[in-house]
Amino acid sequence: MLSVEQGIAKTLGVRLGDRLTYNVAGAEFTGTVANLRKVEWDSFRVNFFVIGPPGLLRDYPTSYITSFYLPEARGSSLNVMVKHFPT
Repeated sequence: MLSVEQGIAKTLGVRLGDRLTYNVAGAEFTGTVANLRKVEWDSFRVNFFVIGPPGLLRDYPTSYITSFYLPEARGSSLNVMVKHFPT
């Protein structure tokens, strides 16, 4: 089951019930579009065009993303963190 952002769905002609196939690192998986959702892209919250259920990509290569506030006075600690977590 996939949740698709409504703007990209309109652009690509994707509708509820459509099946989308993705190729990740040479392996394919297919999911059904279960809902379309509105995303407020200017909110600065992390979001994605397509969201799947937890575990859907468990067996595929992983990247992590996050966001946080770091006061300017603590800027030097960012270098230490990037060296420790380079990806």
